[in-house]
Amino acid sequence: MGATCGGIFGDSPAPENGSGRLRLYNMATLLTPNLPEARILAGHPSTDDPHEIAGAIYRRINPEYLLIKGGHAISEESGLDFCTDRLYDRAEAIYEISMPRIDSQHTHGTGCALSSAIACGLAEGQSVRKATYNGCLFLNEAISLGKKHPVTDSYGPLCYSPKFPD
Repeated sequence: MGATCGGIFGDSPAPENGSGRLRLYNMATLLTPNLPEARILAGHPSTDDPHEIAGAIYRRINPEYLLIKGGHAISEESGLDFCTDRLYDRAEAIYEISMPRIDSQHTHGTGCALSSAIACGLAEGQSVRKATYNGCLFLNEAISLGKKHPVTDSYGPLCYSPKFPD
């Protein structure tokens, strides 16, 4: 799909009729687009409402689950800045996972890290909901550790290991 810095992997991720990409999306257990990617999958709706975007995605393609990641959206809950990811299923159930936003420029690789963490949970036999929640916890910690142990002074990667000398 795309990178946090704005790059697109391959050509457009839009699911064109008859395309191999559409067939692949329909076979997926879980799609994990960020908000800009979700808009593309939905056909570029003008709304910022993730529920409307999810509905448009389900009308175009048919993944079993859809996780619209909230890192690109700003939400205010109780006066604090939160990142809210929304997990949808075909039955229109919604499971929201909100965590305090960590102000860090060391977020390179968040999408790949989250989807990999979820895949690991699924491989262990966790439900999609539990694997997604655990993946979000892992990602939140990796962002926090990336801020605490930066490898560069500019935009940089997450930190996957808490084993650093203080």
